[in-house]
Amino acid sequence: MWLWNLETSNAFLVCSTYNFLTAQTIVDTDPVDVELLWHKDVPLNVVIFAWRMFRNRLPTKDNLNRRGVLNNNSCLCASRCGSLETASHLFLHCFIFGSVWHFIIRWVGISSVLPYYATDHFPQFSFGGGGSKVRQSILQVIWFAIVWEIWKERNSRTFNGKECSIMRLVDKIKLLSFSWLKAKFVHFRFNYHGWWLSPLAMIGSYTTPNVDVTVQRVPPRLQHDLDLWQHIKEYDKKAAADPLLTAVLTKKQKQMMRPELLDGKPPYSTRSRVPSPTPQ
Repeated sequence: MWLWNLETSNAFLVCSTYNFLTAQTIVDTDPVDVELLWHKDVPLNVVIFAWRMFRNRLPTKDNLNRRGVLNNNSCLCASRCGSLETASHLFLHCFIFGSVWHFIIRWVGISSVLPYYATDHFPQFSFGGGGSKVRQSILQVIWFAIVWEIWKERNSRTFNGKECSIMRLVDKIKLLSFSWLKAKFVHFRFNYHGWWLSPLAMIGSYTTPNVDVTVQRVPPRLQHDLDLWQHIKEYDKKAAADPLLTAVLTKKQKQMMRPELLDGKPPYSTRSRVPSPTPQ
């Protein structure tokens, strides 16, 4: 015989159940600060994806094996590195997918050591740039873009049998983070080329809106790339007036590119061409 101890009559009442539940102390079980996680400049489905990752609720192969969906022989990482596919391994420690972080850290220009869990890595990466809240916010956007593209690449290899190189994956991350910021960040007025070269240099110039990124104090290698891009733009202007030269960006390439990214596309190699003689 069952007895309800919350009532003196030992009879079940909904009001006593409600009072018991609402009187409990609410314990914050979120592994990451909610204000950091729910980012307004990142699509909602990506934020929910990261929230599931922090709670180890993604359908990684170890979780699918635990639920009886996959057997023990089908739990290896999609990168074919030979290790068990867990969330921590897939996003941080796989020597294939994990190498993405090394290229991104070099691109951003910060120093970081990969912790074991993603819940520790997210705040570490977010505050790695130091400085203002603008830097922290943009670094968070980059972090979300990284884990989202890694997951998409994992699914592409698992279900479609298609894979892209790590450098191509890094380029996708750069473009995705730029498109998110361009769409949601009201005052983000820079082009993709500057973002592709050095985002922190652009973030530094963001704090002083009237100063152009090209006049900031930047490393010599970055300055060389900026100068090269300026020469290519001058070459395009000359090519428009000289029939013996071919523009760096051909007409077909310009038609395929979105207008807002046209002025910021990474430089293409220059070439010259002599027009074929007309038949007599």
